[in-house]
Amino acid sequence: MSDTNKAILLTLTKLVLDYWGFTPQSEIGHDRLVLMSTIAVLVVVCMTVFLFSRNCLFFMGGAIQHH
Repeated sequence: MSDTNKAILLTLTKLVLDYWGFTPQSEIGHDRLVLMSTIAVLVVVCMTVFLFSRNCLFFMGGAIQHH
């Protein structure tokens, strides 16, 4: 994952937390942080798998065309 993607993800997470009125002191805020972290991880994993599989298909397709 590139630094740019990390920065974008952090910024988006911060924006969403600010929008939801996230406060570290409150239990609700903690629950939201856990929820957001879980969602962020799932999204990153899905994107990584999607990009990886797409790249694999691309390389496989290129290899097949060359033969």
